[in-house]
Amino acid sequence: MTEHESDTQEVTERQIERAGVFGYDKKGRAHRFDSVRSTIIVTVDGEVTHVEQLARHRVVNWIDFVATKCGWIDQWWTNTDSLDSMQRHQAARARAADIQYEQAATEAAD
Repeated sequence: MTEHESDTQEVTERQIERAGVFGYDKKGRAHRFDSVRSTIIVTVDGEVTHVEQLARHRVVNWIDFVATKCGWIDQWWTNTDSLDSMQRHQAARARAADIQYEQAATEAAD
């Protein structure tokens, strides 16, 4: 896990679409996992902000890393209840959108 921004040019739209969202951090970023390429893809409004090569069994380490760096709105990587995961995903996505709106409004006011 790195603290620098990785090369985001290598990620295709297909990879983003294929990668399932498993959580939203407190900065409003979606964290996705592409199991075909063993890659974490972090996006904001569909734009890739970070890419990390990471084996599936190491995603829990990523979750801990993000929890330490900025925290989670919610993440459901280990949740086995698909209905609960879907509901949590929808609620977290809505909160992430609120955070992004608040950040944009603050930047516009400055």
